[in-house]
Amino acid sequence: MKDYYETSFRKHLPSTDSHGTLIRELENSPFRKENELGEKLRILRNNRNHADYFKRKFRLNKVNSSKKKSEEVFSLLEQLSKNPLRLMKK
Repeated sequence: MKDYYETSFRKHLPSTDSHGTLIRELENSPFRKENELGEKLRILRNNRNHADYFKRKFRLNKVNSSKKKSEEVFSLLEQLSKNPLRLMKK
């Protein structure tokens, strides 16, 4: 994800709040597929935070949902890598 971001957005992720920056940039992209990717990453991040702080309330359905979202993220990232929306650096 970092490689895609830095290549397509032509920016480096900051060392602090890199996950938040990445998600916000994708959600604010003019491209629908990048928006979708940002939304899925936000859901995964929220689920991870929930699992970290509310372990007893993190149920199997959230685990399965997170697994499905991560598979969707990898699929979208693969699509974007094969068919870039932006002019990519060489």
